[in-house]
Amino acid sequence: MADRRYPGDAGLPELKEKNRAELEAFRQGLPDVPFYYLPQEEQDRLQTYEIIEKALSRAADKADACRRLAGRARDGMDGLLALSEGVTEGLRRYVDTSFPAEREETARESSLLPEGWKWEDYGDGSGALRAPDGKHHFSYDLVTREFETDCDLTGKEKIPYRYREDLSLSAFMRYAEETVEEKRKRKRLFVDMDGTLAEFLPVDTLERLYEKGYFERLRPQEAVVEAVRGIIRECPDIEVHILSSVLTDSPYALAEKNAWLDRFLPEVDGAHRLFPPCGSDKKAYVAGGVTGNDFLLDDYTKNLTAWEPPGRGMKLYNGINHTKGTWKKELFFYNAAPETLAAQIAGAVRRIEAPEEAPGREAGFDNPVPAAKRTGRKR
Repeated sequence: MADRRYPGDAGLPELKEKNRAELEAFRQGLPDVPFYYLPQEEQDRLQTYEIIEKALSRAADKADACRRLAGRARDGMDGLLALSEGVTEGLRRYVDTSFPAEREETARESSLLPEGWKWEDYGDGSGALRAPDGKHHFSYDLVTREFETDCDLTGKEKIPYRYREDLSLSAFMRYAEETVEEKRKRKRLFVDMDGTLAEFLPVDTLERLYEKGYFERLRPQEAVVEAVRGIIRECPDIEVHILSSVLTDSPYALAEKNAWLDRFLPEVDGAHRLFPPCGSDKKAYVAGGVTGNDFLLDDYTKNLTAWEPPGRGMKLYNGINHTKGTWKKELFFYNAAPETLAAQIAGAVRRIEAPEEAPGREAGFDNPVPAAKRTGRKR
């Protein structure tokens, strides 16, 4: 028999016609007897031709069906491509007509927020709300109909959303400014760690501060930790943050401070922990800038002085500081009862009268530290 290798879709009709011609020629050479009187070899050959004939017919039918399906798919793809090009062209025309052709970036002051808060327009249908510290907290894209919000004003985690169909750009801007303003009006309490939440451990050399385990081994000042925990639990109107300077050239300090908080004050999550470099102005690392509603609880007068204004400082007497008595404003005692200390701190933040009496005042206000205990930093 002839070689019947399948040459592809285009050769099916030719193969079918050739097989039919060979079949007819073979039949004409057979004797005029019933099929079952033919020799076995001729029966097999005749059946082979017929099987090939049926297979080629089915293959040709399937090829025709595939060609028709491919044609419809091409038509569908052409339609989708045309639709996509139309949408793209429509968006391009929208951007071209809505924004300056030169695509220059512009900025305008917020209508609700204080000076320094600006809406930046990138000239391509997108923009963002920039804080006085240069960080961006809300952004939009009119082409993709998307925006991001940063309701905590931390800059660490922005939440993407899709626009509602009925949400205009002006409505989104108003929502962003109102959210920021509400957040700015909320009372924030920033708490230091070394010497405030944790007992300060005096060292004879600076190298000790770089030793592994130094910060993680600091003992908590139980009353202060419990007071802060109580404020978090009982005062939802006060937002608590950790604000503690860190030795940026130490391989252990940052990780150990986080481990310490995870152990003793896990109620303050990572988004509310700030670790500016040692020697820097703590105020510069507060998202959204410091306002008159921001309070710093610290044991170091220099930090408190730098915090004001516009923030308000509150000093914690920890048994080794306040030896010069230079701080004349709010002063709280580390050995007060946790409930009393929490009420005093919360009262100062809320600007309401808090309990005045606290354990530890018996030592005297002007010089509360016995001479034998005056070690460590002088503040």
